[in-house]
Amino acid sequence: MAALHWGLGERLLDALLGCPGLRLLGVVCRGPALQPDPYAMAVRRRAQRAGLPVWEEDEQDLGRLARQTGADLLWLHAYMRRLPPEVLAAAPLGALNVHASLLPAHRGPDPLHGALVRKDTRTGLTAHLMDQGLDTGPIVHQVAFAVRPGDTRETLLEKCKQAARPLVEETVRRLLDPDFSPLPQDEALASHAPRPEKKEQA
Repeated sequence: MAALHWGLGERLLDALLGCPGLRLLGVVCRGPALQPDPYAMAVRRRAQRAGLPVWEEDEQDLGRLARQTGADLLWLHAYMRRLPPEVLAAAPLGALNVHASLLPAHRGPDPLHGALVRKDTRTGLTAHLMDQGLDTGPIVHQVAFAVRPGDTRETLLEKCKQAARPLVEETVRRLLDPDFSPLPQDEALASHAPRPEKKEQA
């Protein structure tokens, strides 16, 4: 999990656990051996408290796991790699990602930084279906909030956490609606989040 996602994954999981009519089959987390991450561990503990199986990211092929469990959808967050076509096709509804911007704005690994650098007046969370691009798939739902003077990545992250439950609830409702169609992203409006400049060491 990247720094900008600190604590958001646990909020998303909490919201998913509270959705009626939804059955979670398990959670795939970054293995502790890969890189110590207290926020990934918080997601793991929350899943375990809910009685869900937890699989190690470094030990499981997501496509095979989806087929074995009969999953209808893969729900991802802070997964920093593109999924191959066979994984995207493994679940009938595909794979969904939650991104901390109003796509197609600020695609990439640090969208909150992008919103601040470009002095946006609003940003938010986007739930979108995944394709072969980077944050390019069709949009299922978005929750927007204001960017105020004095906001930082930390304050925007708190707003993302507050937006997590309404995003999840409406996203699930739409995905369960057989008449719903996700909205393709407008490439003319697309932008990429710049990476923060690294400070030079003295």
